[in-house]
Amino acid sequence: MDTQYNILQFSLSQIRESVPFLLPEYSLTGLIIVLLLQTVFLSSQNHRFLLTTTAGGLLLGLGLTLFTPFKSDIGLGMMGTDAIARYFKIIFMLSGLLTIVFEKGMPDTENRKNGEWYLFVVSLILGACLMVNARNLFMMYVAMEVASISAYLLTAFRKKEKPVAEAGIKYILFGAFSSAMMLYGLSWVYGCTGSFVINADFIRYFSEVPAPTRILILTMVFTGFGFKTGLVPYHFWIPDVYDNISYPTAAFFSVVPKLAGFGMLMTFAGNASLSIIQDDWFKIVLGTIAVASMTLGNAAALGQKTVKRLLAYSAIAHSGFLLLAVIPVSETGYTSLLLYSGIYAVMNFGAFILAGNISTQLGNDEIQSYAGIAPKIPVLMIAFTICMVALIGLPPTAGFIGKWYILIALWDQWQSTHTMLWPVLLIAAVLNTVISIYYYLRLPAIMVFKPADDSSALLKKPGNIMNAFSLIVSAVLIIMGIWKFDVVIDTLKTWIP
Repeated sequence: MDTQYNILQFSLSQIRESVPFLLPEYSLTGLIIVLLLQTVFLSSQNHRFLLTTTAGGLLLGLGLTLFTPFKSDIGLGMMGTDAIARYFKIIFMLSGLLTIVFEKGMPDTENRKNGEWYLFVVSLILGACLMVNARNLFMMYVAMEVASISAYLLTAFRKKEKPVAEAGIKYILFGAFSSAMMLYGLSWVYGCTGSFVINADFIRYFSEVPAPTRILILTMVFTGFGFKTGLVPYHFWIPDVYDNISYPTAAFFSVVPKLAGFGMLMTFAGNASLSIIQDDWFKIVLGTIAVASMTLGNAAALGQKTVKRLLAYSAIAHSGFLLLAVIPVSETGYTSLLLYSGIYAVMNFGAFILAGNISTQLGNDEIQSYAGIAPKIPVLMIAFTICMVALIGLPPTAGFIGKWYILIALWDQWQSTHTMLWPVLLIAAVLNTVISIYYYLRLPAIMVFKPADDSSALLKKPGNIMNAFSLIVSAVLIIMGIWKFDVVIDTLKTWIP
């Protein structure tokens, strides 16, 4: 009994010490409890109250995120907070707010009427926050599972619809496989090092493992990251899942779990002296995955007939591009990852939300149904075009700055190491950017130049909220592309450990 009491006392003391540094996470946990109680005691018709509660809770979490102090060692080194974690958590909170607000405008979904849906959204955000806080390999796994289970439930939420149920099953099966592979890899890591904490001793023990075994272990562990970020060959779930959820939820999936995975991968990679992916052969493996993701995503997007599946394959291609920023394990690479993560969130939410509004009014999301609609929705058309140009990575948008800085990180590695991996990755990135021009600009071209059909008569003038969203997204993408982006880059550099 004394031992159990001492363990309980120690656990409570660790929780008390962590409270000042994990206020956003505790606030999200409290919000989940409130939503759970509302779901039990309120009818499903109180969706406005649920929306208000969730939005208020996320705003509170956002405010706490901005002012919570940093600490590198929380809970015996299991977690830590720093400027990078804060940056990603701000993106997660804002993404959640945008999702619940624009889900309200989706007439064909029951999501907004159910407290469970709001609960799962907040749970996924909590899991994502824990992922970027994790400083221990086992904690990374636990945090990833929190986010994954919430994502499974969100996917299969409209269980009465057969395609949704099938997408949910596919997602769960792929998730279970990747989770098992990652856990098996972590067991090997612990067996080889006796620790889950990445430090100098960990690196020394791990470097003594034979190279083939080391690469095999890293590949198994990377399976979890690959699934969460939607990289090839862990990408099969993405098109079907995106196709069977609403546009705002698809936007949420394309940003939050993915960026949480890359934020965690930054911790996993560590600085140059403590990086667990220093092996040149493993960098070749990651480079191959990055090129395959970009190429397959872009090639598959060329033949898509619906906007949502086009954007789904686009998300796979962008995962490959984001991975390019991690492989160098350098300050420039990590800075470019942070820069492009923020830009990616803006342009992806812009593309999904605008396409969702248009497709909802037209009654379908066939690409050909967008023919000739530009004169009826000029503001949305201009904003949508800017998002497409940014996704390509063309000036004068922020997408150009983000991609350009990733290419600089690759070029710097080529200049310092003269290894052929870097020019190969550089050329592959440029070629894939050229390929993407066709399918990204195809949509605006159809909207402007192709004659309108009967479905365009269903379009109405967008409301004030949608117009405001269009203007804000356009302004952010253009301003970041032409004005003082160097100040943003210099600020992000100071965050890199």
